[in-house]
Amino acid sequence: MLLYKLNDLVKMKKAHPCGSDEFKIIAMDGVLTLKCSKCDRVIDFSKEDFEKYVRKIYRDGKFISIR
Repeated sequence: MLLYKLNDLVKMKKAHPCGSDEFKIIAMDGVLTLKCSKCDRVIDFSKEDFEKYVRKIYRDGKFISIR
């Protein structure tokens, strides 16, 4: 289980069609709602899919690798 919280910045394995791979967690209920940091598009992920596709979480001024 990954430790992530609301407003965390995350890097995903695959880039969004706009070219950015950085997203901000904007909601956490049944699904995680992410907002692209480049084009502001909103994407929903199940918690299982999110944990499968996330690569890094931004903490303390730097990205921390998950895998």
